[in-house]
Amino acid sequence: EEFMSSELMRAPAGLRSGFVFLHFESMNYSSGSLDVFDVKLVQLLFEKLHTSLGSNLIGCLMVCFAILTVSIGSVRLALLGIVTVIATVASLLGGLELAGYTLGEQELIGATLAIGLSFDYALHTCCSYRDSRGPSREDRARDAVATIGPTLFAAVVTTSGSVVFAYATDVLMLHRIAIMMISAVCLALGYSLLLLIPLCAIVGPVMHGQDDATTA
Repeated sequence: EEFMSSELMRAPAGLRSGFVFLHFESMNYSSGSLDVFDVKLVQLLFEKLHTSLGSNLIGCLMVCFAILTVSIGSVRLALLGIVTVIATVASLLGGLELAGYTLGEQELIGATLAIGLSFDYALHTCCSYRDSRGPSREDRARDAVATIGPTLFAAVVTTSGSVVFAYATDVLMLHRIAIMMISAVCLALGYSLLLLIPLCAIVGPVMHGQDDATTA
């Protein structure tokens, strides 16, 4: 927008009120027609997408929290899991912003994928902590790392390996999504083992004892 404004200022007097169109070949090649989009309309569309991103993320996190609570049977443990999901998504979007990426359609898709991937890692880590029979929080956290840690690491390897070919493609959308998926699983692994597990060891519920799993 700044580039177009500066160009219009330097344009001849009769062209300074002009505006730009984007031309895309129609998917219906037999008709030979062109689909024309006003740049301003595309800009407004992306502004709407950005403003709706926050509400969509909140809705997804609420659904994740409900699933965690029902699956695990502990409100406290579900809250710790959601903290991990929020940290993963926030770090991913913040890292992209610091790296100079703009929030386009690829990043919006990647944010949705990041929630699903981080939720999966958090859920398995919480379930591993819940299923432990250790007498204390520290013992349960240690058992969870020994039980689920190698599995989470293997999941990072397989997920990254499945999208590494998309990273090398010339298609920008696939390239960006591959970067976001690899970053998301690495962040999810790190936060599950370095944030969620320590939180469980400090304030996690102690099942089968005085601090029941269903207690908030």
